Amino acid sequence: MAYGSDTDERNAGANAKIIQQWAIATTTNTFYLHLFESPEKGWALALKFGEEMIK
Repeated sequence: MAYGSDTDERNAGANAKIIQQWAIATTTNTFYLHLFESPEKGWALALKFGEEMIK
């Protein structure tokens, strides 16, 4: 079971960033909290690394 959310901080102007947060619970009673953050302008490239970490 996994729950996640994306938070987009657009109000930061030139320093805008996107934060991805995932809370994951497994069937073995293990809980993972994954937080990933990147500047908005580099999000597409950074997300490739973030997705790899979540696998």
